[in-house]
Amino acid sequence: MRATLPEELILVAVDAERMAACRASSAALSYGLAGAVLTELLLRGAVQVTERGLLAVAGASTADELLDDALARIRASRARDVKGWVRALAGRSAGLHPRLVRRLV
Repeated sequence: MRATLPEELILVAVDAERMAACRASSAALSYGLAGAVLTELLLRGAVQVTERGLLAVAGASTADELLDDALARIRASRARDVKGWVRALAGRSAGLHPRLVRRLV
């Protein structure tokens, strides 16, 4: 099974002994993870960028809990541009960093 882009990023950014983000990357890690989630959704055809912003493709599902949670947020919200979604998914409510660390352990 192929690792997702967010999983690959977390593997690069986490100190395996401490199970914590490396200090040099921790400030930008949440934005990088959010961007990786959106990129993975784009690559899987679950979202598309339109003139109105980033929109979920009708009926799309990824069979990945973390990605499908992000997809559900996109589907349930007003249209935003990619930058707006990176900000939204980087926030604490998405919890990308701890969720990814737990699933990779």
